[in-house]
Amino acid sequence: MTAAIIATFAFGCTYVTFQQIGRRAANTAPAAAAAARTMGTETVTWQPETGLRMAIVAREAAGKVVVAGQSLAPVEASDRMTLLILAAGWLGSMVVISGALGAATLVDRRAGRVPWRRIGEPAG
Repeated sequence: MTAAIIATFAFGCTYVTFQQIGRRAANTAPAAAAAARTMGTETVTWQPETGLRMAIVAREAAGKVVVAGQSLAPVEASDRMTLLILAAGWLGSMVVISGALGAATLVDRRAGRVPWRRIGEPAG
C-alpha cells in the first residue's frame, strides 16, 4: 500500500509540474512576440468562447497598445498527452506492485506462513 501511495504521489507531482511548465511557456511566446519583457506588460489567459482559450500579452508602446496572443490548444493537447503517458506509467506501476504483492503472498502461503494477520494474533 505504501508503494502505491508513493507511486501515485510521484506521478501526480510529475503531471502538475509538466502542466505548469507548458502553461508558463504559453504565456512566454506572446510576450516575446510583443517584445514585452519590461515593465508595463500585462499577461492574461482568456476564454472568449467555449472551447477557445488564448494566452494574451499587452504592452504600451509609443502611446499605443500592442497585443500579441496565441491559442492554448497546442498546450492543452500537450497536457492531455502528458496526462495519458503518466497515467499509463502509473497504471503499469500499480500492476507491478500488485504482482509483487501477489507473488509474495503466494510464496508465503506455500511456505506455510500467514502473510496477513492481526496484531497479537498467533502465527499459524
